[in-house]
Amino acid sequence: MNLKSAFVLLLGTAVSGWATTSFVAFNQPSVTVNVGDTFELAVVLDTDAQVGAFSFDVIFPTFLQVLSDPAEQGFFLANGCCYSFTAIDNVGGAITGISDVSISGTDTGIDPLVTIDFTAVGTGTDNITFQNVSLSDGDGNLINVDYVLPAEVTSTTPEPATWMMAALGVPILLVLSRRNREKQKRMAEAEDKG
Repeated sequence: MNLKSAFVLLLGTAVSGWATTSFVAFNQPSVTVNVGDTFELAVVLDTDAQVGAFSFDVIFPTFLQVLSDPAEQGFFLANGCCYSFTAIDNVGGAITGISDVSISGTDTGIDPLVTIDFTAVGTGTDNITFQNVSLSDGDGNLINVDYVLPAEVTSTTPEPATWMMAALGVPILLVLSRRNREKQKRMAEAEDKG
């Protein structure tokens, strides 16, 4: 078999549905925040396989903290029986044992699995990644995971000029607000007399 025949056979297999492709990724490939900001990432499954169960760990940089328990979404929220996670470790930067099993059918296509709320507590640039990713079909057979895609997070502090503008702007707004209230009070008194 020559290279052209092998390519045609491979293409035909993929088109006919014999070959499946599975991705686990975040809904945003990159996020930029300031220290103190919060943001949400969804873990998304994209597959043409019939998925009956999932499990994975999420590893994140220590300049981030998880704010609350990961919330299940999509097909498994409606059809899963046993959603759980083992632990959130904000010191070491990990959420371990996120998993569920469907009791009613299988999931296919593009579907969110969980959402995770983070806050930036320091500065840096690093990836939020997956470990120990496992998908299985309705019979418990493992499904090959072709791609596991991270999300890059950059956390910065606001520029000093931004802080300076805020420091100057707030007192100015307070003075203008007080003047506006005094003007409205004088106008109301004039209407009462008139």
